[in-house]
Amino acid sequence: MDALAQRFSSASHDLDVKVVEHRGRTVIAKRSFSSGDVILQEYAMAALADSERHDICSLCYSQQKSFLCGSCKCLRYCSKDCQRKDWKIHRRECGSHELANMSLKTRQTVMLLYRVLRAVEADNSLFLLLKGLVGHESDMSTDRISQLDSIATSMLAFMNERDIRMFDDLDSGEGKELVISLLARLESNSFTMWDSQLFPIGAGLFLFGSLLNHSCTPNALLSFRGRQVIIRCLEPITEGEEICHSYTDPAMPTPERRLYLRNQYLFECDCRRCKQLLPSFVHDYPLHNGQDVQRCVETVERHRRGDSKEEDPSVVMAELQRCVTLQGKVLHRLHTDLLRTTQTLLDLCLEIQDWTQASLYCASIIDTYQAVYSSRHPLIGIYYFTLAKCQWNGNRSNDALETLRMSLEILRLTHGADDPLVLEVVSLMKQAETECTKH
Repeated sequence: MDALAQRFSSASHDLDVKVVEHRGRTVIAKRSFSSGDVILQEYAMAALADSERHDICSLCYSQQKSFLCGSCKCLRYCSKDCQRKDWKIHRRECGSHELANMSLKTRQTVMLLYRVLRAVEADNSLFLLLKGLVGHESDMSTDRISQLDSIATSMLAFMNERDIRMFDDLDSGEGKELVISLLARLESNSFTMWDSQLFPIGAGLFLFGSLLNHSCTPNALLSFRGRQVIIRCLEPITEGEEICHSYTDPAMPTPERRLYLRNQYLFECDCRRCKQLLPSFVHDYPLHNGQDVQRCVETVERHRRGDSKEEDPSVVMAELQRCVTLQGKVLHRLHTDLLRTTQTLLDLCLEIQDWTQASLYCASIIDTYQAVYSSRHPLIGIYYFTLAKCQWNGNRSNDALETLRMSLEILRLTHGADDPLVLEVVSLMKQAETECTKH
């Protein structure tokens, strides 16, 4: 057993790591878990906030009003105290001409790897654990290796510019190979971090969490509190069972999901769900009205980009309703394009406060998600909460109360009882209960 697996097994009383043929390292439950139980909690070895989120602090990851670093305009902080604490790392990045000239994606990768190296510098034992992660370099295409080589060149240029000397051989060919190897491990093992509403807030490397394998029908689910990942039991797990989460959205069309896993993680998923090509996951449009339906997709994307902000909402609504009617005639009811149009209509209804129509579109989205996700998936709980707010604003207190109960049942399990979103659900539920007792 490698150093990372040994460290993991010794650190957890409830979990073990075993090597299984064709699956590699697997995380096994040493006891049973019930839905909602916390399986694992871990702070990121390194993390980087999403620079496009204007409400995320780059140090504590709290969601509140933030301000930009006055010099580089790259990172945001919620307070001067957080900015001061982060300065010992950020001072090497701040004002870097090399970073400023990189593409956004390359810059974010370089900054995340820099934070990984700073963690190793603070604790040398982490380097052996980092090397224990699977990088899949031998399985990568020539183009993929070339991309990593280009990022490694940018990384070395940044480190040389800032006189960062973490390894003696960093300027040699061996040094570049090492950086490419670390980039491969970072790419294959880092997590996208998200908030309570499942919107991305950044990326992080979690050494223990990265040991969990993928499943398109997962029994575990990730959530994040700042720089901490919390892995909860989604479906009941028995002693000796492997614990898996999904590396991608299980509701993606099967061909698209398998292609993503193949390209990003370099393995072929042959699970039961991947072998069942459901009608809702067929992307090709029927020949009948195919061009009209394709124009609907273009119309929806135009509205989602915000190109129609200056248009009369009633005109936009009528156009989108024509699209959803046409798509509903020729596409399967679970087709992703039909879902996207419905989501766009819901967003517009919420914007113009048409609570009756918003409730209808929200209920339609919930029906779709219930067909493609586990019944306990957090998105279903989130949309139940959205539906409840529509019902509440539409003076349907009794309906809102019942919907809030369904939302709370899911979100307590997936987010935890003390999550801010769950507390918001509980608060509205109390208001609804008070209102219902008056009638």
